[in-house]
Amino acid sequence: MRHILTTTITALTILLLASCDTPYTEALPELTPPSKPAGGVLSCRVVDQTDYYIDLEADFYLVDGFGSFVNSINASSIGITTIGDRPVDVLDASLSKASSPVEGDFSAFMLFDDSGSISSTDPDDDRVEAGISMVRLLQDDEEISVGKFSGSSFDVLSPFTQDTNLLIPVIEDLVLGENGGTPLFYAAFNLLDTIDRYAAHDNRAMIAFTDGGDTVGGATPEEIIAKAQALDIAVYTIGLGTSTDLSALAQIAYDTGGAVMLADDAIQLIALYTSLAELLRGGEELFKLNVRIAAAGVSPGNNTRLATITLPGGDVVRLQLTFEI
Repeated sequence: MRHILTTTITALTILLLASCDTPYTEALPELTPPSKPAGGVLSCRVVDQTDYYIDLEADFYLVDGFGSFVNSINASSIGITTIGDRPVDVLDASLSKASSPVEGDFSAFMLFDDSGSISSTDPDDDRVEAGISMVRLLQDDEEISVGKFSGSSFDVLSPFTQDTNLLIPVIEDLVLGENGGTPLFYAAFNLLDTIDRYAAHDNRAMIAFTDGGDTVGGATPEEIIAKAQALDIAVYTIGLGTSTDLSALAQIAYDTGGAVMLADDAIQLIALYTSLAELLRGGEELFKLNVRIAAAGVSPGNNTRLATITLPGGDVVRLQLTFEI
């Protein structure tokens, strides 16, 4: 009996030791992205046109729900629609890779729309979480200043600083008191002087977010572009929904070296702002789209079409393509 018991214990010991040789891998919980995929367009231009077709070339980028840059898509996943989502006849499309120039540390002015409509277009205050996500990604000597516009005026809410203890509460206060109109152009035009006067770096940018068209005036997109070009300040425009002045937002961004971003859903703001720090530093991988569309339905002047891009996981991102004929 003692021999049998000893043999049994030895066998159990061998089995136990053998099981220890096999690596134990605990199943990690799947991470849920805080946002939805989104993207931006840095330029869009007509490179050829006839009575039958128009060739467009656009530089753009995509980010996933975590704000990380997407580096693999297929040209077959691209479609073009009008604002009313009517399909445009795409005759040909191809993709190639590009990269943005390295710019280094930045000084960025975050300009937020605080008009009355924000309470309905962004009911969960995703723009606030988005702004905070960008602030938390500051590194080295980078700095941010925060401002807002509403009614018929604008306010500078913080100086240029790297102090997250100052910036985050200022952005959190944006949840209070949305009201009035949308003095986007007036605010952007005048705040370019603030950036020029107080920003520490040569790599300077304004990030202007809005959910609607300008309602006040006081400046034109052309005047904003001229001043931004003279001061060497890139303007990045973010429109929430298609009630914004898509043409003006694109024109300002393209002509100042920024990018135009379209968020169909406020939650996409989180992915966009999370990616902005890397975009401003430069060196990120971009896509170059060459697409031929039918000329039918394209009128002389400014035109906007929406590129729909299906990502490998099935998510669809819409990018704004604005061009002039």
